Amino acid sequence: MKQLKLGTALIATLYALGGLSFIIIAIKASSMDPVVHSDFLRLAGVDGAMLGYLVFRGILGFALAYGIWNMTKWGWTATLIISGFGLVVGIMSINIIGLIIPSIIAWYLWTNKSDFGM
Repeated sequence: MKQLKLGTALIATLYALGGLSFIIIAIKASSMDPVVHSDFLRLAGVDGAMLGYLVFRGILGFALAYGIWNMTKWGWTATLIISGFGLVVGIMSINIIGLIIPSIIAWYLWTNKSDFGM
């Protein structure tokens, strides 16, 4: 078994926390009383498709965390692709933090690809 580096553990932890956040948001949004909060849910754009998207993002976060933590090739590839999407979104939204974090993750994964058997 390969030794897990601190940077790899941090990336995996970030993705796991992100996945947990999406799941919690989906649970909170779905548990609102639709009669009392229907206007709020409609204004926030929360419907079945949005809840499905939140759950999907949560599961994706946990899957990426698992793949990175275990230093798998698919985890490296998928996380690099997701970081690329994050960069595109960061550029389109002119979000500095949205540019910095995916850039650091992509750079770290690219420079440490030998840890993942690449």
